[in-house]
Parts: sequence; C-alpha cells; structure tokens
Amino acid sequence: MTEPVAVKFVDGTQSIIRTNPARGAVEFDLVPAKVFKAGEISWMIPNLFQADINAQTPTPQLID
Repeated sequence: MTEPVAVKFVDGTQSIIRTNPARGAVEFDLVPAKVFKAGEISWMIPNLFQADINAQTPTPQLID
C-alpha cells in the first residue's frame, strides 16, 4: 500500500496484521472484506508513518 487506507472485516472476524521486515510491507492473515482508499469514503483516514504510530501513547479501551 502506498497510500492511506481503511480496511473492513466481517463482524466477528479476528485478524493478525504484521509488518514483513524483508519487504517492509503490511501483511494480513486473511483477506479484508473491503479496502477503502482515501477519497472513496467520507471518513478521515490519517496519513501516518509507523514512527508516528509508535510515538503515540496507547489509549486503554474498555471491552464490554
């Protein structure tokens, strides 16, 4: 992927996403139901580098 995207999985799906260090590519353990590119949807898709994500403090989420 060379641009920001959002991926959709079928409800209830559990997925593992990894970075392949040899290729520097993001890999999913299964195929997403849909991939949305920036501009195809009305959601804001942030354009972040991995270093930006790593620098953020995680926000705990409560699971009901």
